[in-house]
Amino acid sequence: MLFLYHELMDCKSAIQYLNNTPSSLWDFKVVVGIIKAKNGCSNDKAFSALNNILKKNFDAAQTSFFITNWKSLISNFEKQREDPIRQTIQTQTNIDIGSVNTINNKNTNIIKRKRKLINRESFTSERRRKTFDEIFDESNEDSDTGSGFHMANDNDASSPIVADLPQVMDIDITHDLLSSLKARSTYHFEGEDIDFAEYKLACLHHLDKQGQVFLEPNFAEVIALSHCVLLKHGCYSETMINFFTLEKLENIHDSLKASYFGAQQDPLYNFSTAFIQKVENTLKGLSARNEDMIYTEIEGCKSLANTYLDKQLLKMVLELLEFLPKYPQPNVNEENLRVKCFNPSIKYFMNCKKFGITLTYPETSPDERKPRTDAIKRPDAIASFYEQVKTTHNGAFFEIKNDSYKSRKRILMVDLLKLVHYGKDALDAGVKTPILAQVIGFDVTFYLMKLESKGVYIMLEVCHVKLPSTIFEINAYLREMDKVQKLINILVANKEKELMREVNEKKMASYGTPRVERMVEQLTYKHSTDFFF
Repeated sequence: MLFLYHELMDCKSAIQYLNNTPSSLWDFKVVVGIIKAKNGCSNDKAFSALNNILKKNFDAAQTSFFITNWKSLISNFEKQREDPIRQTIQTQTNIDIGSVNTINNKNTNIIKRKRKLINRESFTSERRRKTFDEIFDESNEDSDTGSGFHMANDNDASSPIVADLPQVMDIDITHDLLSSLKARSTYHFEGEDIDFAEYKLACLHHLDKQGQVFLEPNFAEVIALSHCVLLKHGCYSETMINFFTLEKLENIHDSLKASYFGAQQDPLYNFSTAFIQKVENTLKGLSARNEDMIYTEIEGCKSLANTYLDKQLLKMVLELLEFLPKYPQPNVNEENLRVKCFNPSIKYFMNCKKFGITLTYPETSPDERKPRTDAIKRPDAIASFYEQVKTTHNGAFFEIKNDSYKSRKRILMVDLLKLVHYGKDALDAGVKTPILAQVIGFDVTFYLMKLESKGVYIMLEVCHVKLPSTIFEINAYLREMDKVQKLINILVANKEKELMREVNEKKMASYGTPRVERMVEQLTYKHSTDFFF
């Protein structure tokens, strides 16, 4: 019966993998994963099907390397698979003999007999399951990942140490995932073709060894499964450094930053240096003079505002003087952070009728929150382009958390994971250079997302900006206007979308939104998960 079942199983993909891969590189877990994915069968049936495939389709010389590595495990599994049946038969025989010798205590022995049989079957069933898991899971041999993080299990997931660490789902090795990772994807840099397909497979192998994965030390590996590479100084993973070398990563980062965020030739919109200097000099008198007088003097600078951005900057400064406190306030909640600091500091540059851009906050509107409860969590803020009253596409995405989240790495990493997929989806929709920003308290980190070549999405850290928390910090924020000017021009350029024909040639489908967002949203509240990529 078992033989007939395997005859009906779909093993073409597994055989194709074995044919297309040198026998020295055959991966036992990959083949079993392919068989399981295609047939929806259990581990032991997939394992037995693999045995049949090797016997019927490959000769001994071709499978010698594979058999050398797994022969002991296969024989051990087959032995353990027979043991439960043998032990159950022996148990039943012992019970029958015992019942004949104890006729006078029939009722008592029946109860004992049933208990003994149930306990023995439970034990052997557990033994069988555990034996297969030990064979199938290589993580027992590679439990030390070198990252300094304790790999959690079901028993310790609620412990104080593990609860603060960001966890992500187990990796499900399917044929579709392997095919997408192996798809040709290279990046030409300094006369050399960098094979990103090999990097993605290296990341998958790294994650697969660990089983249960913590998001923070493995963030680069996790987003590699969606063909994304994060270039951020000091945040390169061990896999990235081993594959690219640190020097090459730094060179790629610096080269891309100079291309997309360097000195802009003839920017479309700019600030007047003289005007900013005049406002700064006026604000220096805040500590010694009345705030109302300073406010009046700033209003008087209106005649010096020559450019559109100068006029917007003047409005921003006046609103910050009105909303910001004189001294720092502890424990500013997210709503106050958004209303009194983030919104007045950003909206005059990313909520402009002249640019055709509107800045919205989906998570603060009950009407907008309601439709997404069965789907995904949306960004905390979105800068969208519109024509008349219709939004056409999104150009910038923001995730906002207050200062209290600085020690909560799990939620911050989940927010960054969301931004990766927001940016990737925008690129796939034809947006030239999506802007991504993670706001933590008054500190903002800006990233740019680019589709560099076929299947190579790069998330590039470009700058940090500190928003003012008091009226005395407005001057420091004005010195950041050169960064803001570059971001504005990049955002305005996103109004014209790329040709979809060119995008379709380069983009790579992967597990992105909404599936990942549904998973990572729930990860915020759960210590262990059963979700799969």
